[in-house]
Amino acid sequence: MPTTKPNELSTDKGIRTYEHILDAAARVVFETGLPNFTFRAVAAEAGLSRGALLHYFQNKQQLVELLYGHLCGRRENELESRIGGLTETQRKADQAATEIMLEVAKSPNAIVMREIETHSRTDASLRRIVKREKSALRQKLLEFSKDNFPEWQSEENVISVAQVLVLSIADGFAHFEMSGEVFDNEEFVAAVKKILRHLRDNS
Repeated sequence: MPTTKPNELSTDKGIRTYEHILDAAARVVFETGLPNFTFRAVAAEAGLSRGALLHYFQNKQQLVELLYGHLCGRRENELESRIGGLTETQRKADQAATEIMLEVAKSPNAIVMREIETHSRTDASLRRIVKREKSALRQKLLEFSKDNFPEWQSEENVISVAQVLVLSIADGFAHFEMSGEVFDNEEFVAAVKKILRHLRDNS
């Protein structure tokens, strides 16, 4: 948890500053990579002093751990907002939700998430955070999908399989973007949609 006093994060200003720092940290990781990530760089990006950052976060490790959970929340909110705005016709016929999930997976925040996940392989503390937060994100998106995609409900586990499939592919998209590889995904997205239609129609 942040090191700031509880009453400071209970204020709108405290919450805004906390989130402002985390958003600045995400931009720094995206631009410089996690190995070059420093408090000084985050402070400069956020327009705050290093002391101000220490008021909210004990050290760089804690900042990175909290950043991952913050980005999971950002992804959840973006997906719910964009997918929730689709019409029923779009969801069923065009599978626009699939396109949105893959598009979001190539965003700067998703690339930062992927970089933190990669780094967590050799960092036990960070690995626990990533496992916990990613599991929570998947569960929230699954519940969201159950509420918004009733056409998938003929078999209870089918939507879960579809969810894991799309999220796993989304992680791969983030990897391609992170490594700078050129990936023309139009035909691939069409193939993913075909697989999802097969899952739905044969459930």
